[in-house]
Amino acid sequence: MLKLIIATVLLTLSSIANAGELIIPNSFSAGNTTSASDVNQNFTVIETAVNDNDARLDAIEAGSTRVVFQGFSANSEAGDQGLRPLQAACDATFSGAKVCSSEEFANSRYNAAAANLSGSAWLLASTLSASNSKIRDSVTGQAYGSGKLCCNGYNGGSQGLVVSAEGAMGTDSCANSNPVACCI
Repeated sequence: MLKLIIATVLLTLSSIANAGELIIPNSFSAGNTTSASDVNQNFTVIETAVNDNDARLDAIEAGSTRVVFQGFSANSEAGDQGLRPLQAACDATFSGAKVCSSEEFANSRYNAAAANLSGSAWLLASTLSASNSKIRDSVTGQAYGSGKLCCNGYNGGSQGLVVSAEGAMGTDSCANSNPVACCI
């Protein structure tokens, strides 16, 4: 009966550790005598594999959920010319970067090496609520008339969301050219 319990536990644990390669050093057969050291060696191998997979999953989860503010783009873009020029400005300055949303900027880890911090830069509004008449940013809490935090879809309008080099958020005229706040 003990052998059956040990075999069941080993099979269960080996299926949990399936994400990494797992080679059980000792196998047991019905009718054969097993030693505690062989069983313990199997458990140690399983424990090591499970802990290794757990560490790898933690690293993947930590890296995929949080962006880091890189700085302001080297080029300035008008806020009413569409999103693609804003995206291109970020990518040209910080390879693989994207335009930060206000929420990403606010929740980013501190980056002492953030570059080009001068003046104000465009941000994407993180919408808390929206209606036909108002849009509210989730970070600033400010509500503006329809389209006023995003230059009317970055296609015109009067105001867009910006962040200063010090991190203060506000708005600027969409016709103005500003750098872009970039995150990776």
